[in-house]
Amino acid sequence: MASITGHLFAITGAASGIGRATSLLLAESGALLSLADKDGEAVQQLATKLTNNGLNVFWKQVDVRNRDEVEKWISATVEHFGRPLDGAVNLAGISGHLGPVRDYDHVNYEAVFSVNVQGTFACMSAELRNMRVAKDDVGGGSIVNAASITGLVGKQNCSVYCASKHAVIGITKAAAREEANTGIRVNAIAPGFVDTPLMHALDDKLGFELPNDAVLGRRAKAEEVARLIRFLLSSDSSYTTGSVYQIDGGMIC
Repeated sequence: MASITGHLFAITGAASGIGRATSLLLAESGALLSLADKDGEAVQQLATKLTNNGLNVFWKQVDVRNRDEVEKWISATVEHFGRPLDGAVNLAGISGHLGPVRDYDHVNYEAVFSVNVQGTFACMSAELRNMRVAKDDVGGGSIVNAASITGLVGKQNCSVYCASKHAVIGITKAAAREEANTGIRVNAIAPGFVDTPLMHALDDKLGFELPNDAVLGRRAKAEEVARLIRFLLSSDSSYTTGSVYQIDGGMIC
């Protein structure tokens, strides 16, 4: 397993779920972290926990819908550590309301796309302009975006979220081609159902637990997704870009 000790990573949606699991795993691996989340109290608590364990962590309360906040966070990160980013993980996202296309709700569309799509664009733009480029035999940085299996197939009654995650995959693939000369790699993960607060909130909203048709017969643990993210950030995936990695327990195999 390639070392990421001393590498600097920026993470959105860092305070809970997959973001929290990823932050903890990267910290355990010796990485330097800049954590961002809309929940300022939660991200501060996580950063304090890691700092108290002797780790070098920077944090900001950031709403990815606000491009100015994103730009200031990334600029402050680079200034704080005195170096460019080695990678970034864009996990901030919302599910919105479920419903069919015939009941299209523009307010729901705006809410979901402003976070999942515009937020991803804003974060990637800032990250790419502040990321390590390839030099000599050392590759450039790595970005991992949060797509979903709903970005790979159609899901009934999930049209807006589904469309937003298809968009994230499109952004990922386009950016991977655009960064050919910098050596910066851009990939996406496509999780199925993951045991996270977001998933629990959706279950509560529906009043029942969504049926899981994964071959492995369970929901993923956030830590399992975090390990895939770590791989994509490291030089172990040095020949991987523009790819989408399913981690769904066989839901759509």
